Amino acid sequence: MTQISLTLPYPHCKLSAGDRLNLSQRETEVLTRLARGLRDKAIAQELFISESTVKFHINGMLTKLQAKNRYQAIYQATLQGLI
Repeated sequence: MTQISLTLPYPHCKLSAGDRLNLSQRETEVLTRLARGLRDKAIAQELFISESTVKFHINGMLTKLQAKNRYQAIYQATLQGLI
């Protein structure tokens, strides 16, 4: 088990709370499952897609959310009210 602690506001956050992003429906579905703590394989099984497709959607989210990793993406999405 991994425990993560974030300090609010995140010091390297480039997006303001008023910014809205256009995540695709599938990116939002993947992000929601990431926030629930699911791994790529479990996400792929739930959405009936391949693991590589899950990773493709994660990379798209990271770019749109200006995040360096999955945890920052979840944090940014939470700030934006996307999840």
